[in-house]
Amino acid sequence: MAWFERCCNDKVVEADKFVEDHQAAQSMPSIRLNQGKDMIPRLEEKFSKMEKRWEDVMDKLEGADYDESERRVTDMRSRVKKCIEKLTQFLERFA
Repeated sequence: MAWFERCCNDKVVEADKFVEDHQAAQSMPSIRLNQGKDMIPRLEEKFSKMEKRWEDVMDKLEGADYDESERRVTDMRSRVKKCIEKLTQFLERFA
């Protein structure tokens, strides 16, 4: 589960850095715009894999392990959702 969480987190960090690096831009070359747009499905894909892994192991976990894993998936779901919203709003400036 931790590996999937790290992969998701890496994509969130990458998208946040993209927005931060281009925040002051008045315009953006299409290649950069496409890079930003391509981040959205990659974020969704990485989180989908994490969620699938959670579904595969949730029946095998008990007590604190179950609660901790569920919390990590829920937290990452929120982070990915917020990141996608932020990235989408940012990219709309250049549409």
